Amino acid sequence: MKPDNEVKTAGGENPPAEKKNLVPGIAVFLTSRLCWVVAFCIVPFLALSFKHKAIGTSVFFAFAEIFFYVGLFMLGKEGIKIIKERIHPKNWKSWFKKKKTVEETTEIIETEANPASPV
Repeated sequence: MKPDNEVKTAGGENPPAEKKNLVPGIAVFLTSRLCWVVAFCIVPFLALSFKHKAIGTSVFFAFAEIFFYVGLFMLGKEGIKIIKERIHPKNWKSWFKKKKTVEETTEIIETEANPASPV
């Protein structure tokens, strides 16, 4: 016996689940990275005593780990998969390609639109 709340599509499979909003999870995840930067790149260079530097570094390190795991929990498997795909080096080529400006694109369109015109 099937539950009444299960919805089927015409093909018989279940419809895709609603997309999760990943923005809060990504924000918490990036906050953890910011805590790492503060803990290891800023606090050691402050004009404080060694005791206060050690306490500050430890506190920021603890917050970084807490935010990291909370962010991972909020993102879930789908969010982690998206982040891994975006930061994978094989996808970096598209970041560094020169993009055409608007002026270049209109010239290309005009010349292709009138192939019989003398150039």
